[in-house]
Amino acid sequence: MKPNTCFKELFIVFVLFISGCDSDIYKDATIINDIDFVKTDTFIYNGIIDVGVLSVDRMMKADNYYVISANSPTDIIHVYDKNFHMIASWGDKGRAANEFVMPQLCGISDSTITILDNGKKEIMIFDYAGNLMEKIGTKGMLYQQCKELNPGTFLLEYKTHHSLSLYSTSNLDKPIFDFPRYAKVYKDPDVYFGFLEVSREKQTIVYVHQYLRSIVLLNYDGTIKKVIKREPSKEDIGNKGEFDTSNSITYYWGVQILKNSFIVYSINKRATEIMNDYNQNVEFEEYDFDGNPIRKIIINRFISSFCVDGDKIYGELPDEENGLGVFTKKY
Repeated sequence: MKPNTCFKELFIVFVLFISGCDSDIYKDATIINDIDFVKTDTFIYNGIIDVGVLSVDRMMKADNYYVISANSPTDIIHVYDKNFHMIASWGDKGRAANEFVMPQLCGISDSTITILDNGKKEIMIFDYAGNLMEKIGTKGMLYQQCKELNPGTFLLEYKTHHSLSLYSTSNLDKPIFDFPRYAKVYKDPDVYFGFLEVSREKQTIVYVHQYLRSIVLLNYDGTIKKVIKREPSKEDIGNKGEFDTSNSITYYWGVQILKNSFIVYSINKRATEIMNDYNQNVEFEEYDFDGNPIRKIIINRFISSFCVDGDKIYGELPDEENGLGVFTKKY
């Protein structure tokens, strides 16, 4: 084989490889418009519940409990009954068994609380009194999010400048899913930011992108069930994948798994718009686990973290020093 022929063949293989990596899972996404939602519900602000937490980081609900994590050096985890009566408060900064370095509240059940601590490089499982029941090492890696797939097996999100991958703790050497590596929008690492949840009952992984206005539904083996994209969009990310987070549209802000559906928090505003006026409408979108739109929910005030519970929505009010805002359904 002549040298130049060999080079040409290698070049073709290289181009095919790059083209394969550039596959865009979003180009065939199901486009959702406002008219696709069957109904719209309105929830209105109805006061504050004082939960004794100055800086709420995250809030989750099990059948009989609420759990709030706080941005504080002490009493990081707060446990309440269904009427928001305090049951327990624990967790300090440190490296002891029940202490944290870089904690993230990842999941709760009726008996356990799961924390991802990137400082300790561990997933830690506690009972509601703060006793450490189990810990799982993460091989020294820093993971953005963690959700339980099956009892004792967790899904981890790993982000670098050029890729976003999902790993299972059953095999941390090989991802179960790699988001597109060479798509144009992935040149800026901040584009990756999103929210991860898992429905064990429906065997479905839900990943919601903050800036891409998209929702990716995956099976447990990493195969795609459906990709949902909201249109119309107010602006597109530039061809070079560059954007200013303060001036770009923040579309999705969180996700919560319900029994037969999931809810995503839709901001659809720039950060500067939010900071200039917290008293403006924001929305939630509800979908079934096949990705079909069910309803929209409108509330009349911005919240930074949330928990939907039947005919009530609880959320942190960034303009208040303490407590959770309560939003009740308007009939």
